[in-house]
Amino acid sequence: MEVAEPKDLQEDFVLAKRRYAELGRQKRIFNARNRVIGGDTMAWDAQVCDQNIKAATLKAREEAFAAEMRQNDKIACISENRERRDRKNLCKAINDFQQSFQSPETRREFDLSDPLALKKDRPARQSDYDAWNTISGMQKFMGEDLNFHLRKKFQEEQNREWSLQQQKERMVGRENQKCAEDLYLKTRLQFDETAKHLQNLETATRKAVCTTVKEFNMNQALESAEKKIQERKQEQEDNLAEISNLLRGDLLSENPQQAASSFGPHRVVPDRWKGMSQEQLEEIRLVQKQQVQEKLRLQEEERQRDMDWDRRRIQKARATLLFERQQQRLRRGLRRALDCSNLSLAREQLLQLRTLVVSFTRGPPTPARSSSEWGFGTATRARRDFNPIVHNCWERNIPEPAGDRSSWSHARHSKLAENSSPHEKKSPTEVRKNKVSQHYDKTGVACGI
Repeated sequence: MEVAEPKDLQEDFVLAKRRYAELGRQKRIFNARNRVIGGDTMAWDAQVCDQNIKAATLKAREEAFAAEMRQNDKIACISENRERRDRKNLCKAINDFQQSFQSPETRREFDLSDPLALKKDRPARQSDYDAWNTISGMQKFMGEDLNFHLRKKFQEEQNREWSLQQQKERMVGRENQKCAEDLYLKTRLQFDETAKHLQNLETATRKAVCTTVKEFNMNQALESAEKKIQERKQEQEDNLAEISNLLRGDLLSENPQQAASSFGPHRVVPDRWKGMSQEQLEEIRLVQKQQVQEKLRLQEEERQRDMDWDRRRIQKARATLLFERQQQRLRRGLRRALDCSNLSLAREQLLQLRTLVVSFTRGPPTPARSSSEWGFGTATRARRDFNPIVHNCWERNIPEPAGDRSSWSHARHSKLAENSSPHEKKSPTEVRKNKVSQHYDKTGVACGI
């Protein structure tokens, strides 16, 4: 069974669509009636349907526009009515405010056009002391005293009233002072009587208190004496009871059960405990002996362990020392073998150098020279002939210096440096001899010759 993929489904859909379109085209072409008449009813129906849809769409659009226009007109009418009503209310509120708070009487210029201005106007002069009588009005002049008699009469009446008032006040003051003095005298007498009465009461009270205290002290002394007698008697009885209890109790009888604690059999009461029994002491001594033996055993084991470790350490140190000595012997043997090898190599090198010196100075050996120079009894002469230092000394006419060969080489070099100039030319043979002699000197000194 094959699985349908989205790509396959899409291809099948495209093919089916093409097939359906082709079938429709074939029906339109191969239909004789439609082909003869020349009309495509399906196309016409589709066009009519499209026209109807278009007309319905336009009609719905026009109706929507009409409904929106009606809604806008309604909103405009409502807004206009509201604006007219607000304007009317505003005008009414303004009129009410003007009638209530802006009446003609409150205007600043109302006094100029007030119809009742003459009725409300005050007279030009009321008296000499009128505040409206200004200097410019000339209603009153300096020096005039129109009310002199009235003023004088008023002053006389005022003086008489003042005099009567002062007399009355003086009389009232005298009466008040007299009353105050009488009251003070009465008060002092009353205070004295009260103080005397209080003093008498205090004296009587003190006497009564002293009597009461004396009686109370006597009663207290009697009660104290009786109490002491009772306490002494009770103490004697308690002492007798305590003595009898001690004599008959477990404390003096040394009963071991009295020291038993309620917290367990292994605990005791310290103030009742009379000590351990003989069995307990023997048990403790036995345990102590066991502990001592155990401690001695542990000490002996530790001592044996320390001795074992010391023995091991000594053995290890001895083995290490023997190993180090063996290594030293091996190193000495290797050093001795190396020294012998170096000595043999130095001797071989010395022989090779001597052979090279001979070959460089006198050429290859011949039978005649070999028999005459290397024969028996000619070792000293041959050694002297082979010595390049002596040979150079003979050729340069330098006397042989005393001492070892190192001093000879230094003397030879110093003499050569004195006899030779810096620009003197040397033959190749002399240069070669000098090089060989220098090499021989270095090798001889290095080998310890």
